Amino acid sequence: MAPVVLSDAQLALVKRPIERKIFLEGPAGAGKTTAGVERLLHLLASGVPARSILVVVPQRTLALPYYQALRRPTVRPGGHVTIFTVGGLAQRMVDLFWPLIAAEAGFTHPDQPPTFLTLETAQY
Repeated sequence: MAPVVLSDAQLALVKRPIERKIFLEGPAGAGKTTAGVERLLHLLASGVPARSILVVVPQRTLALPYYQALRRPTVRPGGHVTIFTVGGLAQRMVDLFWPLIAAEAGFTHPDQPPTFLTLETAQY
């Protein structure tokens, strides 16, 4: 795999202090994913535990570059980076807290787990 060439702005973002959270936004093709993947690899190489990293993407297909980067032979094994879509993160929270909120929220069968639809499924 060819080395990634980053712009000065991307490199500055990748090298920001580890304790800083970063939110990237911009038009398609601006280099957000490239910078995000390199930031992820930089965090891991700097010793940040994988289990403490959350990557949130707007749709599942945009998570693929992160998964591919984590499979590189240069990435140290150990722990799992959490990669979610916004909807997936919301689903995880509902699933986690369902036993505490279902009855009070008035669901007919609070003892049964919720049924989740993906955006794609809901459109059908």
